[in-house]
Amino acid sequence: MRGQDGNDDLPPQELLHRAQEYHFRDSLPPEEYEALMQLGAQLVPPSTCEAQCFILGSYDEDEKPKLLHAQRKVEEWGNGNYRAYLMEDFADGLHPMIKFRLIADYSDHIIGICEHDQGGFQLELGMLVALMGYFDQCHLLKRKYTPETEREQYNWMLDAGVFEMFDYGNRLREWEDMGEFSNEATDLLFELL
Repeated sequence: MRGQDGNDDLPPQELLHRAQEYHFRDSLPPEEYEALMQLGAQLVPPSTCEAQCFILGSYDEDEKPKLLHAQRKVEEWGNGNYRAYLMEDFADGLHPMIKFRLIADYSDHIIGICEHDQGGFQLELGMLVALMGYFDQCHLLKRKYTPETEREQYNWMLDAGVFEMFDYGNRLREWEDMGEFSNEATDLLFELL
């Protein structure tokens, strides 16, 4: 995505306006302003980039490889024309929620990888569901469990109807093992890109 003025650079005023809109303070402290300008430079897509994908999920040791796998798949699939990134690929310094929202704002697609409701990207997932602009960009790759284990792994998400919303919008794909995950990720990319 380009800046609203159509240039390849993200206008600092546009970034600042959005960051202040999302911030809980009236203005950004100097260190956050500096981090914002750095984030803006990092968000500018390469000139050959047709689409940018924001990959979300848990960074736990057993789960992060799936995020990296999805990231690699996007970049391989696009042969240099698509860019994928994780939140950790961007500089720190901004409040995490502001950083998340700005990255999401300048992404064409958001792909969430969900294995449980304990930590990971649960706060961000709530924002993706609550804010329709993000929900429209988002697809979810959900780990499938037996019915007994499903309730244990996804308690509040089932109660809140999170998966129903994604399923209703044809934005939910399920997988049980790494092979299925890879196939579902590939199918999703074929659909998106």
